Amino acid sequence: MSAVVADRRTNVEKAVPPGSAAGCPPAGVESGGAWLTASIRPVGQICRCDADRLAIMLDALAGASSVVVLDLQAARIESARVARVVGRAAALLDERDGCLLCVGADDTTRACLERAGAVVAFVDPLGAGARAPLQIGVG
Repeated sequence: MSAVVADRRTNVEKAVPPGSAAGCPPAGVESGGAWLTASIRPVGQICRCDADRLAIMLDALAGASSVVVLDLQAARIESARVARVVGRAAALLDERDGCLLCVGADDTTRACLERAGAVVAFVDPLGAGARAPLQIGVG
């Protein structure tokens, strides 16, 4: 870390101590605070070679968000490894009364996530086929 960055970081920590945002108590779902939502929109086949990158992203978002929206309208999951990554993030969110919401997942992706036991909520985009608007997947 450069000296300039370290100095800025120290000054920020002095002004706003870790764990408090300008004097506000830590918030989140558990404390009745604001909900923070994050969205991810992958494109193409999410294969096992992408699992590590996806895990880094989902772990960070699941730890800092109330809801993570995984928009799969332009993507597909067939890898069990990727499905387990999604399932782990969903479990982290679920433990904190949050949710991992999968939008526009095709039948193959839904089946893969269900086989992995991923506790996600499936939602079809407006105007999509005859599926129910919300289905909770519990594998």
